[in-house]
Amino acid sequence: MVEALRRNPLTPWYIGLAFLLIVDAVFFYYVTTRSCEIPNPIIFGIMVIIRGLYLVLMYLAFRSRD
Repeated sequence: MVEALRRNPLTPWYIGLAFLLIVDAVFFYYVTTRSCEIPNPIIFGIMVIIRGLYLVLMYLAFRSRD
């Protein structure tokens, strides 16, 4: 019989965490090296909305597991 490969249930969390770290690195680069100011709504979007979206998607990923 063929056994199905078992996936790590935390894989979506690791992928999402890597995405957030990349976003933070790009954000940090722009804030520290660019002379132009970033508007407040963009900072809010980067720091709050993306993290909230990440948490919602990971919650849905856990809910959809078998």
